[in-house]
Amino acid sequence: MTSPSIPNRNYLWTRLFVEELHRNGLQAVCIAPGSRSTPLAIAFFEHPYVQSFIHLDERSAAFAALGMAQTWDMPVAVICTSGTAAANFFPAIVEAYQNQIPLLVLTTDRPHEVRYSGANQTIDQIKMYGDYALWSVDAPLPEENPSALTVRSMRTLASRAYQTAAGLVKGPVHINFPFRGPLEPVPVATDHTKAFEGINIPGPLVNIARGQLRLPDGRLDYLADVIQYNPNVVIIAGPRTPNPLLGDFRPALIELAQKSGYPILAEPLSNMRFGADADAPIFGAYENFALPANPDVILQFGKVPTSKVLNTWLDGIQPAHRIMLGDVWADDTHRLTEFYQTDPLLACAHISARLTSHTYSAWLDDFRAKE
Repeated sequence: MTSPSIPNRNYLWTRLFVEELHRNGLQAVCIAPGSRSTPLAIAFFEHPYVQSFIHLDERSAAFAALGMAQTWDMPVAVICTSGTAAANFFPAIVEAYQNQIPLLVLTTDRPHEVRYSGANQTIDQIKMYGDYALWSVDAPLPEENPSALTVRSMRTLASRAYQTAAGLVKGPVHINFPFRGPLEPVPVATDHTKAFEGINIPGPLVNIARGQLRLPDGRLDYLADVIQYNPNVVIIAGPRTPNPLLGDFRPALIELAQKSGYPILAEPLSNMRFGADADAPIFGAYENFALPANPDVILQFGKVPTSKVLNTWLDGIQPAHRIMLGDVWADDTHRLTEFYQTDPLLACAHISARLTSHTYSAWLDDFRAKE
């Protein structure tokens, strides 16, 4: 790649970081402009492969990034200046944490010597989002003549931030960048900025890969038996089941339901209600008909349902098995009998492969008649 113009140490820092984010897959950033964030904003704005969206309000920027990250199921960055600007990100960060949405929160800060001094535009930004950030780092100040180790550390920080946000359990990651002046892209003769020329090798400095959470065969055999030999099973597709636009979960869950002969009660936020397969056993009008009082098994995917009617029914029944398959706990009534931390797509596929198809299900026909 062609090395961009790097006038001073601040721009070396930000261009290294932004380039490494791009190499990990970052495609978009939402920018709430401000003085302290100038080096980071310009590095993003001038990058040819990262699209910048400008928002005058920090809260709007954060929620715009949240929406894009939720739609794409991949990290989107959001940046702001120092001080209370960063506090306006908090509502979107809480939403990202609660819903496992990958978000890169990049705040900028005054340098260490003016923190806790009463300086303008200065608050305590270190780990300011508390436990709502999966990982929070106060980045080092840009250096006049950084060592090769320091340059590698900035690149690794970018890779780890992106991949942590996009991890097995997704969520927000917070990196806080302190900057001294000059914040503008003006040349500083004493700053050594040649380090960027050493990253012409394609790809990120470190490749970070994730495995899949697969249940052992014994557990899969057991779950298949529970589903196969209990006549009355209800599958719950709660909010935040995997996005069907981004993977094969929807057809995998439909195959499981069709082979077992059991209905799927699909929440509006489940990503399951809409598709071309009209014969799929998916039901969305459950608030308008009487749900059965005697299911043997509840098989749950996604988060806690939002429907009061559905939640009241789930709280009132006493199935022999109440099973959840997913990456994070979602049981506000504490009635689960079994929780399996696993990839729900893999679980559906492996359980379906173990089932013998039902040729007829009176249980499913009853749901169809009611719907």
